[in-house]
Amino acid sequence: MKFEKNNVRIVLSVISVIALGILVGYSLNGNNSFIEGALYNAAGEATTPNATTANATTPNATTPNATTPNATTPNATTPNASDSNASIKDNIMYLYQLDLSVKTATAGDAINITLGTGGACNSGATIVFKNKSSNEVFTTTVESINNNPYIVIPKNVTAGKYKLTDILLTGINSDNTTFTRQYGESLDDNSIYADFGIELEINVPVVNNSEIKSDNSGMVLAEKKLESITINSSTAKVGDKVYVNIKTKKDTASVKLTFKSDTDSMIVYLKSLANKPYFEVPTNTKTGTYKLTGVSLKYDIMTETYTGINEPGLIPFEFNSTIKITDGNSKSYVYNNEDVNKDVIYELYNTNDNKDIIINASSNPVINSELFNVIKGKNKKLTINYNDNQIIFNGKDITDAKTIDVSIAVDKVENSEDISKLINSGLVVNFKDNGTLPGKALVRVKLNDELNKELKNRIYVYYYDDIDNNFNLIASNVKKSLDGYYQFTITHNSNYVLVNNKLDSKLVATDNSNIVSFQKSNKLYLLLIGVGVLVIIGAVVVIIVAKNNNKKTGAHSKINNDKKTDKKKN
Repeated sequence: MKFEKNNVRIVLSVISVIALGILVGYSLNGNNSFIEGALYNAAGEATTPNATTANATTPNATTPNATTPNATTPNATTPNASDSNASIKDNIMYLYQLDLSVKTATAGDAINITLGTGGACNSGATIVFKNKSSNEVFTTTVESINNNPYIVIPKNVTAGKYKLTDILLTGINSDNTTFTRQYGESLDDNSIYADFGIELEINVPVVNNSEIKSDNSGMVLAEKKLESITINSSTAKVGDKVYVNIKTKKDTASVKLTFKSDTDSMIVYLKSLANKPYFEVPTNTKTGTYKLTGVSLKYDIMTETYTGINEPGLIPFEFNSTIKITDGNSKSYVYNNEDVNKDVIYELYNTNDNKDIIINASSNPVINSELFNVIKGKNKKLTINYNDNQIIFNGKDITDAKTIDVSIAVDKVENSEDISKLINSGLVVNFKDNGTLPGKALVRVKLNDELNKELKNRIYVYYYDDIDNNFNLIASNVKKSLDGYYQFTITHNSNYVLVNNKLDSKLVATDNSNIVSFQKSNKLYLLLIGVGVLVIIGAVVVIIVAKNNNKKTGAHSKINNDKKTDKKKN
């Protein structure tokens, strides 16, 4: 009897230890990036012998005016720097090599880069450059990341010397979830500080296209898309909305205005381009009188920059607008993303609740995780403007502050190779592959006239699952808002489609709008493990009870048999 009880105790103890071990293991799994990352960082930058050879250089990719085709030369590959030489680690990614093939380039050029990473599979990267004199920032995405990687310098970049300040890497885990890791001069304590020492001198190309013509002075100009622009107000306070009258010959995706005073400058981005365009005076603007000196129009893949102060390579234009900026007491804080520094973060941390934070990210779409920490758990709202689109986060919805790239591109379904095989009409809203977002986000998409023709007033929104090659319904009966936006809520980034009619049920995996797949999270495994452990424990209990009943039955039988034997003897 005693021996059997000990066996039962041993079995239950083993089951308990196994269950506890599994639960602790899965709990630690979510934090393994911190544990392993600390080990990598403790040793300095993780080095891989095979990734530091001279074979990773790109001597044949040094043409200053390299076009995209020239940026894919076989000699620019880095076979010894591939992830195959490093073990794949979930939520771990480290950068051991980054370099540009040239030191000078022209706006619009493609440039080969050397990019070496280890840990998880690298699925994307965004690089940030800052002008050393004006602090102007631009970002560019690494193309063909796993085969002859290269970047393209945006055509609207101002000439000057630029420093490479940051790189945002996107990794893919073994379960196809994604995460980001940032290196550089970032504000995030969870990011890894790095001074790359990489500089790039950018020249502005001479205007040369099919629309070339000359003015009376003989200067060669492109046909002007900007016809007129005036500012409706002569005075404004910090944080105020200022309405603008602007007329262009072509729809624009974004409009940037540059104002200058005697000592300072103010850069703003227009919102609501198709309906009463306006800008908001940035919170860090100093008081004074500012004159409009430059306008940049971005449309299709082109950007035209107009100047009122005769800057070389830009299109001359006569501006006649000035505005006087005075101190204000706005309910919102407005900043261009490139101006967000530690002082701004400190200020935003200490703001009262019920404040709106507005970040203009058209020129730099990499949003640092510290901005999400600023609002996390508080009654604060973070609105991120990218071109004429918006992504809005509420502090109470933030669960995991992380650095993300808020770039948004909208195109017709027919231009998507994969989705066009399944449906033949609608629009595709493409986000950068940030994986799960810091929290639930309201996306507001504004379309130009051409794209608006593709949709009715009420539409359906689906998430496209490129792994299972099907769709998940996100929202139905979505109506265009009064200010021209289609809006819907998401929790992770990928491709979404906007369509006029409900998709065939054969193409739809589920109509559940909660697209954060529980099946793809560790919670499901924890649940299954928990259920399994409970079943095992239940089975053991049943066995124990059955044994006890058998023993009692056996004992009763023995007593009855003994009584019968005694009666026979008597």
